[in-house]
Amino acid sequence: NRLVRTNADPSGTRCFGTFGNCGNGYTLWNTYLTCEENFTDYFGVGTADPATVNYPDVEYQRHMERYKGSGKTSSSS
Repeated sequence: NRLVRTNADPSGTRCFGTFGNCGNGYTLWNTYLTCEENFTDYFGVGTADPATVNYPDVEYQRHMERYKGSGKTSSSS
């Protein structure tokens, strides 16, 4: 998906590690699960004024609003 493309993986098809995982481990069928109950804290508009953010397109804006990231800004904490 284009929303998960990064500089490390421009195709958005490979996983390069994990971040902020509260629970993880191997399942009985030898797959690995990782979970983060506070994942919405990682979505936001940085230091931009939420009222003036210029989203790339409507779909991206809908995703940010769904996860309440359209109003979250960066802070020193």
